[in-house]
Amino acid sequence: MLKEYKPKFVVIDTLISFIHDEQDAELINAVMKNLRTIANDHDCCILVIHHARKREGKERRTRLDQSDLIGSSIMARVAGLVMAIDKIDTNDETVQGIIRVAKSWLKNFIPLKFTLEDKSDGGISLTFEEHEDAETKPMKAQTAICDYLKVQKIQEFTRQSIVKGLAPSVIKESAIIQEW
Repeated sequence: MLKEYKPKFVVIDTLISFIHDEQDAELINAVMKNLRTIANDHDCCILVIHHARKREGKERRTRLDQSDLIGSSIMARVAGLVMAIDKIDTNDETVQGIIRVAKSWLKNFIPLKFTLEDKSDGGISLTFEEHEDAETKPMKAQTAICDYLKVQKIQEFTRQSIVKGLAPSVIKESAIIQEW
């Protein structure tokens, strides 16, 4: 089929549809190696759709990254680009989400916000816009804590000393206690 149609872009949706065990590192390595050979031999890009593990409420506040992929880590290590898609809002007519790079051998692109909208004629509208990622509360707390430790040259510390040292900052005590 690749020889006949000569596509430039191939989508495999989803990887688990074509393999029997996503945890089997040897199998995943062979599959990824074969996909790279096919891409090279046929001068095309191959997009493999795969799932992230389910994350608990606290974890959902942080961005998806390559460690969230279900199965063998070989998948993320040999892929040239790992993109994460997070759903951020849903109602009866629209779905909004963010597409961002989780790992890349290339220059990262700016995250994209997308909106899928059901149309009255039965069609679907897809729109994109650039999205500047704001730091999440856990990221702000971690940055503030690390900066404080560097400036104060602290080797040993307690949670209470961190909270006290960051008291005048915009980071709430609850964020520090919860995330640190």
